[in-house]
Amino acid sequence: MSEKKSGGNGKVKETHGTYFIDERYEIIGGVRYDFLTSPKFVHQDVLGQLHLAFHASCA
Repeated sequence: MSEKKSGGNGKVKETHGTYFIDERYEIIGGVRYDFLTSPKFVHQDVLGQLHLAFHASCA
């Protein structure tokens, strides 16, 4: 599926263009990092409210 080259240090070198487009990943320095989907709006809203509550109690 993907072209992998061993760098001799235990890391696997990967190249662009060999993965499906719908996968979320980034190749940094030849190392592939997989990403998860974004949090849902409800999750972000709850964390925002927690942030505001903590900020108000510490100020």
